[in-house]
Amino acid sequence: MPRAMYPTLLVLCLLALSACTGTAPQPQPRPPMRTATIDVASEPATLNPVAGYAPDGAAQFYDGLLEHRVDGRAEPALATALPEPDATGTQLTVPIRKGVRFSDSSPLRPADVVATYRAVLDPVYRSPLRARYANLRAVDETGDGAVRFTLAHREPGFDRLLTLGIVPAAALREREPAERLPISTRPVGAGPFTAVDWQRGRSLTMRARADYWDDKPKLDKITVRFQPDERARLADLREHKADAARVTNSNRQSPVDGTSAVESLSAEYRAVTLPEDNPVTGDQSVREAMNRALDRSALVRDALGGVGEPASTPFTSAQPEYQDPSAHYEYAKGKAEQSLQQAGWTAKPGAVRAKHGTQARFTLRYPDGDPEAKTLAEGFAKDMRTVGIQVDPASGEPAEGEAALVARGDPFAPGIPDATAQAQTDPAQRAIAYRAADRAYFAKPDLVVLARMAHTYLVADRLRGYQPVLDPVRPQFTWGLYWNLPEWTT
Repeated sequence: MPRAMYPTLLVLCLLALSACTGTAPQPQPRPPMRTATIDVASEPATLNPVAGYAPDGAAQFYDGLLEHRVDGRAEPALATALPEPDATGTQLTVPIRKGVRFSDSSPLRPADVVATYRAVLDPVYRSPLRARYANLRAVDETGDGAVRFTLAHREPGFDRLLTLGIVPAAALREREPAERLPISTRPVGAGPFTAVDWQRGRSLTMRARADYWDDKPKLDKITVRFQPDERARLADLREHKADAARVTNSNRQSPVDGTSAVESLSAEYRAVTLPEDNPVTGDQSVREAMNRALDRSALVRDALGGVGEPASTPFTSAQPEYQDPSAHYEYAKGKAEQSLQQAGWTAKPGAVRAKHGTQARFTLRYPDGDPEAKTLAEGFAKDMRTVGIQVDPASGEPAEGEAALVARGDPFAPGIPDATAQAQTDPAQRAIAYRAADRAYFAKPDLVVLARMAHTYLVADRLRGYQPVLDPVRPQFTWGLYWNLPEWTT
């Protein structure tokens, strides 16, 4: 008998035996589904990249040509290599990865990349990202599986704009405002997850794609719950309804059993705006005096629980190579009082200063529901009172001419845009130009920068794989602690 027949006869015998004994082979049990739930403070307005969703990547449902890594570098994703510039630096060629499919099973083509970026530029789609790509003049296929980006002028940092999620051209066929397109609520992308259930105002459920072109996510299902109230987020963690959530820094000692606090530095800085058309905040002598009268170290200690860093200008330690060490305000209450007096803002001890009948008094608005903003505003007002400036903190949106406590900062760009610096192709020369911009701001400030913020997350001890990065101002479930969700596991 041929040796190859032995396995077949063995199988037939086993089947016959099971038939005689009345027992059938038992199906193998499925492994338990690996899931996680995260609470976030805000809900995205859209899930459409052209309408402004996740412009810095980590879009979960979409992949971009490039993706940011933990150190901020851009690496190929749907591209197979970094952009190749021509001799002028104004034409960048990007080869597109083959064999990738969108979540609707359609193949990724260079035409989809072209359609995505053309939609951003087309005013009909009303993309909020259009100004971001103001230097982009054209996007075209090259005919050999690549795409060419044509710029109006050389832009050394353009690579970071190629993290935008790519959308199938078919999803953009209807030329109307991007937020109205079906992909705004039912995303179709080449990312690691698909959105299976979006209950507006409550939650968004996403599942891992078995056919993802790169490594499949380690978690099978992730539920994102929208909880603007921190007390509700803490309750969800205590009741095991959530596995991760951002909390205020005062909770960094992890008051929830079974969780650990993860502290992540951010590019966010908090500042007080100083409207120019306000007779007090628009006065340059008052602006400079307020910057000197603020004890930033004490503010970080008392208002932020010591988590964060004092900051004098929008060029913070988030990008230390662009920060000029001399652009730094020392706490100098006496010098602030002297400069105010010399500028004509006079007062009796303990009274509010005045100049030509105008009191040195203004309202400072801070966002509703932001406890850190409230304590920062109150701490700022306390220091200003010591030099005769009356600041009245109040929650809500600022009216015309009112000062506001704002959150700003970009993990991938310096504190203040500077055309001279942005045009530099040599990183060393770019840093020199940005440090000059930092000194120029310091010489004539139009804000009172308070502090660089740190963010605190509570994460269930059963979760592994998360990796803190330089956070944006308001992390949702894209860039921030959740940037590498596909690598999380239990």
